[in-house]
Amino acid sequence: MLQRIILAVSLFFFSASTFSYRSAMIAYFLIALIFACGMVGKDKLTSPLGLTLSGISIAFLVLLISSYNYIHLIYYVKFLGMIFYVYLFLILVNSKLLSKEDVLYAAKAFLYMHCTFFFTQLGIYLLTGNMINFDSYFREEDARLLANTLALQGQVIDVRATGIFSEPSFYSYTVYPVALVLSIYQGRYTLASILGIVTSVLTFSVAAFVIVGIGTIYTLFLFKKNHLAKIAIIIGVILFFPLGYTVFENRVINSVDYNAVESRMVIFEEFKQRGGIKNIFGSGFLWYEKQPIGDTGLRGYHTRDTSTFVYLFFAAGVLGTVLIILGIYLMFKQKIAYFNAFMVILLFKFSILSAAFWLALIFFCAFYKLALQEEDSNEWQGSFQIKSEA
Repeated sequence: MLQRIILAVSLFFFSASTFSYRSAMIAYFLIALIFACGMVGKDKLTSPLGLTLSGISIAFLVLLISSYNYIHLIYYVKFLGMIFYVYLFLILVNSKLLSKEDVLYAAKAFLYMHCTFFFTQLGIYLLTGNMINFDSYFREEDARLLANTLALQGQVIDVRATGIFSEPSFYSYTVYPVALVLSIYQGRYTLASILGIVTSVLTFSVAAFVIVGIGTIYTLFLFKKNHLAKIAIIIGVILFFPLGYTVFENRVINSVDYNAVESRMVIFEEFKQRGGIKNIFGSGFLWYEKQPIGDTGLRGYHTRDTSTFVYLFFAAGVLGTVLIILGIYLMFKQKIAYFNAFMVILLFKFSILSAAFWLALIFFCAFYKLALQEEDSNEWQGSFQIKSEA
């Protein structure tokens, strides 16, 4: 039980590590502690050659692509740290030092912890009018809490909760992918996954509306049972639709906070001006975001906000984007539901320096591996039973 708690806490702090070195240090220390304890009495840890080569190849390709453009060394070190965390976690799963129960507990606890901060922040605001900035307790540098919005003016909930982050979208793209893959692995909606879905929608992020909507439609068709939960979700969508559409209309059509569409279209002007070579091979991943980026002087958020697909096209070009998607397909090809769901979450605004992206990859890979192990075990048991009867 202690190992499961440590694992969940490590993952929770890792989710905050995008903007916090303190959180990163705690996350790495705890995963290293589990790794070290697992090695005691274990003759050999299983590190598949494919996993090792994948990690090395990703690190090399990011450096290679970026070397023709710009490399901010600190970003590259941060990136290497994130893929090393993923590597340690997946070795633990592959070596069976983390069981199915360990991973399930970690995923559920991860969701419960984030949802607790989310509901605490939102509940205290509704009761007192004060918004607790949990982000300031994790992040070393102060960041403006983007909780207020004119899109919710006059509504019962007139603020966008952010959980432990500074922006509502950071919460939704950290929590929803875990809720989605957990529900796919379990083949049904559970309390943890439903809370993850509900809180992601309550960030009132338009991107979350779209992505959660696509993911929910997909899982409704994917799950053969869980009829009561399906009915509850459909009723919830119907009840939430008027408020959701109001938010969409105010934020996207009326641009009451800022011109979200125009901001996300800036990147396409970069694609027009940067030339064919960069459109094929990309402009690199490691630009320093406090300086102008690309040929047209973009800001960092311009490269990410339109979706991960557009971000990949900016950074790796059409060739790199195709190869990355092909690699993801080969990774999940034996259970295509995981690939389809991963394509859905790539509509979020991830980057290679987003801890949320690597967390999503961790849970998708872990649950995919566990699903394959269960399938192999069931086939073996079936074969043994047939032979015994014979």
